[in-house]
Amino acid sequence: MSSSHRRSLPLNWIIVATSLRFVVVQLDGTVVTARCNHEVSGERLPQYTVMPHTEALRKQLADFIDFGEAHATAESAMAELDIDLQGKRPTGLKHSPWEILEHIRITQHDILEFCRNSSYEEMKWPDDYWPRSAAPPSDDSWRKSVAHFETDRNALRAIAKDKSTHLFATIPHGTGQTYLRELLVAQDHLSYHVGQLVAVRQLLGAWHVAKK
Repeated sequence: MSSSHRRSLPLNWIIVATSLRFVVVQLDGTVVTARCNHEVSGERLPQYTVMPHTEALRKQLADFIDFGEAHATAESAMAELDIDLQGKRPTGLKHSPWEILEHIRITQHDILEFCRNSSYEEMKWPDDYWPRSAAPPSDDSWRKSVAHFETDRNALRAIAKDKSTHLFATIPHGTGQTYLRELLVAQDHLSYHVGQLVAVRQLLGAWHVAKK
């Protein structure tokens, strides 16, 4: 959405997620969805439709966790990779595919635990967020990591859909973070590292295997 369109929104609205479809949330919790699909004098202008309270936001968040309309999906980036390449660091880059995959899984699990576990204990950065070696410890480690990632992603999706979860409420054991913030951080972090994983696979000559 262009800066002119952002300025045209009421001051008490905030943009929660952006793409060809995006969600705007008024500060009182009322949700408005918009889609830039109406052209006037060559400009793409948003059309607004008021939706019931947070239901539209919950649906958008749940969809956003699986979002793949504007970039490669996590599934394609995490597709099976030759064992000899899983622990290989391309020249000039700091991390192997295995390191990136495990970092994605570990970080997502950490966010999930922060959201649902009142006894959550903060991990140490960066030591606890990255695997100890560039290569996986066993031949089936890649598959297990992906499976754990998918399980945790489903749990995050469930939090987004759960009507008993007040998305704008602060997490009791946190320091001001809301459930909405954590869900967005989880997807933002995933998107960044999916792009990184795709780039590493390209440099290793293994991205064509994953493309759909």
